[in-house]
Amino acid sequence: MKVITNEIVFRGHPDKLADQISDKILMEYLKQDKNSVVNIEVVGGEGIVFVTGEVFATTHIDIQKTIKDVLADVRCCTEAVVVDEVDKKSLKELKYKNKEESVVVYGYACNETEKLLPKGMIILQEIAKEYEKLRKQDERFLSDGKVKMEAVYNDNDELVKINSFIINHQNTENDVSGINEKMLELIYRITSKYDVEVEDIQLNPYGSYLIGGFDRDTGLTGRKLDIDSYQKFAPSCVNTLSGKDPRLPSRNGVYKAREIAKWALKEYNLKWCEIQINYKSNTNDKPPINIIINSERGLLETPSHLYEECIPTNIVEDLKLLNEDFVSLSSYGHIQK
Repeated sequence: MKVITNEIVFRGHPDKLADQISDKILMEYLKQDKNSVVNIEVVGGEGIVFVTGEVFATTHIDIQKTIKDVLADVRCCTEAVVVDEVDKKSLKELKYKNKEESVVVYGYACNETEKLLPKGMIILQEIAKEYEKLRKQDERFLSDGKVKMEAVYNDNDELVKINSFIINHQNTENDVSGINEKMLELIYRITSKYDVEVEDIQLNPYGSYLIGGFDRDTGLTGRKLDIDSYQKFAPSCVNTLSGKDPRLPSRNGVYKAREIAKWALKEYNLKWCEIQINYKSNTNDKPPINIIINSERGLLETPSHLYEECIPTNIVEDLKLLNEDFVSLSSYGHIQK
């Protein structure tokens, strides 16, 4: 037996706000022109949202309006001042450089759930998604928050029980009796769905939570990498995903590694499967130099066809990444399917 502590944050958490803004800008550019290349960072705090980086496009979007649309949707920090320092260039100026920086990405799948993801990871994602629904139904619930889960796993990495949830969420009231009842109902509905015992739930143990988002703390793109990948259930990449060009392996390789893990799990009838893809450079036209398939049976032979599939341009086409809803992914974690 072992104990693992994992967390997820809600859409109004400052780091997740930065992720969503970054990906919303990316999506708006791709919606306008699929050839647009976006590479940006967002930092927010003290009533200011600062966006920087560079974009190559035929025409440029209204970044201030795009950011305001995200804040309005999350109903958080809507009065924030936007400082746009993005270096906006013509698409004709784009020249892909052969960046000789190695890229390592990971994928994982297991047979613990129908989604082929760990049960603890699914539970946390569903809590965040159900909280978002609750926030839209009941204005007492506001958008910022965090759930920390301490759980017990057996030697097969299967969830045995949840020792505790510590849930801090933003709301409008000091008297939270009715709010607490709804939160408890949300948690028990999800855990009972997966037949998991919960020993203890603490709701806002540190007191009232009236201020959230960038008004509460500083947020930065890519600061929640564990949540964006596999939390602590499997190795995670160190690359920031949100706001980054989906044509490059540092981003699209993450999604492809997950697809390969799911394929291998079914193909070889495995309990779990971990994929490691190694690229020599962060460019969009080179195959990986190595693909490693690990499992409870040890290392498996890598089929040769995977190398061609893992050329970044092929990944983008196969997974339709230029039409992906990246904001939905950056809201709850990039590995959801």
